[in-house]
Amino acid sequence: MTSIHFETNTSYTVKERLKAAFSLRNAAERAVASWLAAVVLSVILSSVPFYDISFSFSASLPRFVISAVGFFVSMTALRFAFPAVETDAALMAATFFTGSVIFILAWREFWFVLALICVSAVMLLYLCRDDRFSLSQIKLNGKSAFVVSACAFVFSAAVIAYIGCMRYKTYASPNFDLGVFANIFHNLKTKLLPIVSSEREQIVSHFTIHLSPVFYLLLPVYAVFPNAMTLQIGQAVIIASGVFPLYLLARHYGLSSKLTALIALCYALNPGLSAATLYDFHENCFLVPFLLWAFYFFEKKKYNPGYLFVVLTWTVKEDAPLFTLFFGLFLLLSQKKYLHGSIVTAISAAYFCAALLMLSRYGEGAMTLRFANFIYKDEGLLGMARILITDPAYALTQIFSSDKMIFLLELLLPLAFLPIAGKKISRLVLLVPFIAECLLTNYQYQFSIYFQYTLGPLACMLYLSVISSSESQTKTRRFAWCAAAAASLMIFTMTSGATVVSLNSGMKQNKETFERLDSYLEEIPTQYSVKACSFFVPHVSDRDNVCELSSPRKTDIVLIDLRGGAIQENNEAFKSCLLDGYEIVKQEQELIAILARPEISEEIGSLQLGG
Repeated sequence: MTSIHFETNTSYTVKERLKAAFSLRNAAERAVASWLAAVVLSVILSSVPFYDISFSFSASLPRFVISAVGFFVSMTALRFAFPAVETDAALMAATFFTGSVIFILAWREFWFVLALICVSAVMLLYLCRDDRFSLSQIKLNGKSAFVVSACAFVFSAAVIAYIGCMRYKTYASPNFDLGVFANIFHNLKTKLLPIVSSEREQIVSHFTIHLSPVFYLLLPVYAVFPNAMTLQIGQAVIIASGVFPLYLLARHYGLSSKLTALIALCYALNPGLSAATLYDFHENCFLVPFLLWAFYFFEKKKYNPGYLFVVLTWTVKEDAPLFTLFFGLFLLLSQKKYLHGSIVTAISAAYFCAALLMLSRYGEGAMTLRFANFIYKDEGLLGMARILITDPAYALTQIFSSDKMIFLLELLLPLAFLPIAGKKISRLVLLVPFIAECLLTNYQYQFSIYFQYTLGPLACMLYLSVISSSESQTKTRRFAWCAAAAASLMIFTMTSGATVVSLNSGMKQNKETFERLDSYLEEIPTQYSVKACSFFVPHVSDRDNVCELSSPRKTDIVLIDLRGGAIQENNEAFKSCLLDGYEIVKQEQELIAILARPEISEEIGSLQLGG
């Protein structure tokens, strides 16, 4: 149960109330809060953006002064009425963070966000040092911390699912990657095989590209709700569920209920978790809960479920065993669990080699081209190992680029650098897969917070953050997680928050367009093969043969996007289809053209396409 104990306000004399209201510190905090509130109000009311030099001169200076004075008087009255509560400190923080969110939504530039984070760190250092938030007076038990964690789960799942579903509904999800996975799950449902027709130039098994048997865990849900949005919602629930093993890890390490609740809130706002889904569904989403549960069970010496989650981690993708391999080394070097550390390392290495061998023999092999900056001639991965051993300086030139440093800050700031602040250097071995997969590569998507490659590393970073917190003093870890929450909020606003605003705006402006597209695409018979523009593919993926417009394959039906964007390229494809003998069965100007083979054009034309 949560409780906050304050002295009763009725026990204060007028003199004591005046002293509380007009002490130098309180008055200074109130003045800052009033000024910030006036600034925020001006930004909200002005039609000129704050980042335009004319903003200050377009706003009424008398109104600004009057509003600032009005806020100050109101806050003074509040402080007088509640002398036992540090209202001035709370309002100063509230106005700053409210303003920061508004500013960031208008100016989504990383260095501006970083400046706000630095200011927030200074403010929080001041507020936490003397407990200006009165956090010490808040009593929270384990049950309440769990309730907060459950709320964090709901919030995280709701935000990620909302973004995913809105991307689909606003035709913002392309074939790569939602169309690909929607088609895989269609074939899993109908054939129990991961066949995919829109990923390569021919119809193949996805397992020749990536080994991801974990799909079968989500298949029962998809079988009941066979829709691409099921994947988006499923991914959201899977990622959000990681808050529960994180809660248990925090309790295992003896962190207070208040701090555990704060960690759960930071998890819900962690931009690396939500932004990683901004390009739709990926199997990497399973890495977060699988790894965190594995960490927890090994911490609790419950080895049977621990090994189960190690094996489940392998099922995500062929490179997933790297995380458990280095977790095994972590157990060996940091926790001195020699038996289990050796076993986890050995079996993970064995599976990793077997997976690469299987892909090499029966599939497309390991994606070494993503490490082209380390592949010399035809030396392959062995050549890469030689470079790392004999020329480590070259590796540093590849790691320390401006883009990768921004990426690092986007991941570490929301965790207050706790993953690298522990007392044992040996623990950092858990970050080796992150360095290898996200920093050594020159494949731009692997060092971007907006893609799925952050999910596995973040699970490791969260685990290390909990361990580091357990070793620091109470005031230090309280400040660290408050700072982490502030950074999380701001970067979350820049990434996921801005995406929500953009998607809502797009839906509001183009709702009729999207409904018209739905009325066409939902009526395309599933027995016919379809070639379509990338953003149409996810909506017609429920068939055995669907591919992008650029594919050389011949299909029964061709769907061409006549909206803006790649209009010239699409018009050329339109002309090419007509030359190939396709007939126009439906066309709506600046929206869509539907073409079909002559043999079926009459049948398709007779359908109620477009309502």
